[in-house]
Amino acid sequence: MLTPPAKWSYVSESNCQVIFLVGGFGESPYLQSQLEENIGYFGLKVHRPSTSWTAVVRGAVIYGVEKETIKNLTTVTPCLHDYGIRAATQWSDAKNDPRDQVLNEYTGTLMAAGQMLWLLNKGDAIFSTKPMNAERDLDVVLTADGDRTGQITIYRFSGEEEDRPTLYYNARQGKIFITRR
Repeated sequence: MLTPPAKWSYVSESNCQVIFLVGGFGESPYLQSQLEENIGYFGLKVHRPSTSWTAVVRGAVIYGVEKETIKNLTTVTPCLHDYGIRAATQWSDAKNDPRDQVLNEYTGTLMAAGQMLWLLNKGDAIFSTKPMNAERDLDVVLTADGDRTGQITIYRFSGEEEDRPTLYYNARQGKIFITRR
């Protein structure tokens, strides 16, 4: 019987939904049933393509020998850092610290100042054939006589996920870096 190691706790926090079994041992019905039984707890599915036994060899040939001749070859690399912006977000008694509470003078709504909104996460898949886009809705107040231009600073964090700051003032000790203005 396969017993998941304690380190598998990260699986429940990832975006992974399916595990593909490839190669000769990936054909094992025993391995497949044990994985399904043990990782089903995390909501993951196990899939074994019908050509799984040749997948490793075919992939090596395509990437190693034919990659220069294949125009639509897509490679995937993990994002090496976390990237985010600092913004005021809608206030929540349950989520925010009272020290962050500010009143938006134009709308009269309570906001939480200095919140880090992470747009790209370390480990996100970056495909070679398409740009990486991240979107967040931000409310911006424009006045009739005010400036209608601005800038948003993008911050980079390179540490471990459990150390990633949720507030800008927690991160000023050299943990995040300005990457673009």
